[in-house]
Amino acid sequence: MHSVNVLVPSNSMIEELKKYKFKNLKLWNRGVDTNLFNPIKRNRSDKEIRLTYVGRVAIEKNVKAFLDIKGNYKKTVVGDGPELKKYMSKYPDIKFVGLKTGEELAKYYADADVFVFPSKTDTLGNVILESLASGTPIAAYPVTGPKDILANTKINSLDENLEVSVKKALKVKRDDCRNFALMLTWDECTDQYLSYMIDAKTGKSVI
Repeated sequence: MHSVNVLVPSNSMIEELKKYKFKNLKLWNRGVDTNLFNPIKRNRSDKEIRLTYVGRVAIEKNVKAFLDIKGNYKKTVVGDGPELKKYMSKYPDIKFVGLKTGEELAKYYADADVFVFPSKTDTLGNVILESLASGTPIAAYPVTGPKDILANTKINSLDENLEVSVKKALKVKRDDCRNFALMLTWDECTDQYLSYMIDAKTGKSVI
């Protein structure tokens, strides 16, 4: 038995799997709900610079790198996890709001000035797509996941120094983030998946 195609979320993962002799690797981009995650949810009048993290509050997500960012920023952590109580105690000036979903989550994305993605171990990072759909630029390291989405684009603000990445992200136009995400709808994602279900030689479905 062998696979007709092995669908992989990023070019970085394709290169990694090639090292282990995987065959028939195909890039399958992820989609994002551009109706739910939308700049129109933004509703702010203050002048503060808001940095937001959304995700699991756990060691492997490298959340501490976000919490330790220096600067005159208002930082918010959206999510739950095993490190939450410890970080809440250690960082009393940072706002921890717990797990949010749906419209409430969408508002946190849209109200942020920069979405910070500190993880160095994700294979992609769907939260990056949700933030971009909300018009919010990304601060992240140039590692697997962020670089597969942002490298070689006009919205690339990646940097080995997360504080520098934040400053770069603040210069990115929110409209450019939104327009980028509009190319990654679930319809596009579905069409790409279905295209891999057709045998290139016979033109017949492989399922």
